[in-house]
Amino acid sequence: MRPKLSTANVTTTPSLQRLRSPALIVSLLLLFGACSGSIEVRTGPSAATPSPSPEPKPRRLGSPTYDVAAAIPRHPAKLAADLRTTTRDLYDAIERWRASGTGPGPDERAVQLRAMRQQRIYRVLSGNRRLYAQVRKLLPRRLQALSDNTVRAANELTTLVTPLDEPPDWKIYKPAPAKELLRYYRKGQRRFDIPWQVLASLNFVESRFGRILGPSSAGAMGPMQFMPATWAAYGNGGDINDSHDSILGAARYLAASGAPERMKDALWAYNHSDNYVRAISIYARQMMKHDRAFYAYYHWQVYVRTKAGDVQLSGPGADR
Repeated sequence: MRPKLSTANVTTTPSLQRLRSPALIVSLLLLFGACSGSIEVRTGPSAATPSPSPEPKPRRLGSPTYDVAAAIPRHPAKLAADLRTTTRDLYDAIERWRASGTGPGPDERAVQLRAMRQQRIYRVLSGNRRLYAQVRKLLPRRLQALSDNTVRAANELTTLVTPLDEPPDWKIYKPAPAKELLRYYRKGQRRFDIPWQVLASLNFVESRFGRILGPSSAGAMGPMQFMPATWAAYGNGGDINDSHDSILGAARYLAASGAPERMKDALWAYNHSDNYVRAISIYARQMMKHDRAFYAYYHWQVYVRTKAGDVQLSGPGADR
């Protein structure tokens, strides 16, 4: 039976409520919600972002060309056609990658380039409600539903964004393999009855699956962004920067906060924001309904919003 997210009203346990304070989030779709701690602008260790591998020449598979620098159209009809084609090509690429074992190589590269274009399209749409309304009318019904949820989650998180003066000097890490992360999420589900999709959504929003480990200026660390004091209580003696230990620590914390029966309470304890709770719930439901959604999100990259515009920090074509 597919796990369901609770729709219970938020009634956070007082002892847990004291562990967190409201968040200051610095990117559109990347929420660094330190588990049980204030969230401030991340100033992590000074380190240059690793240089991406040389880009292969763009290869046309239908349309558009999957060139990381290719512009996203702003004309509604062209943008709707781009989104339809990109989504179809992305899902086809995901199926080929899964069939090949989800390891590194050309099949994963195909997924990565299409997922990055999908992400860029949704960043445009989530930032322009009028344009999205025009594009939406031109999408098939099933893609309308998928896009509605994706844009809605982005807009929930946008309310928590504070644009930066300059891009932060974050160190970018390679995430654990998707197959490995799925094992950890499912282990958390077996042990604590937390739907694996909820754990994946937290990992996605908190650190882009471990691409950024911290510490934040508030001291939050690891793929699930724990404050050290909270980690001491819920980490079970593990390594805060280890994906396995951090994911199980998050599952343990959610269970102590009321999940799965009071999932909204538990998510609110993780980050004191109703917008955050709604966004995590949307992403989790997307993964419950569409098994390919996890693999697409896994390849979305780290962006931050500055006063001069978006800056890409990870993946092919990163600005630095």
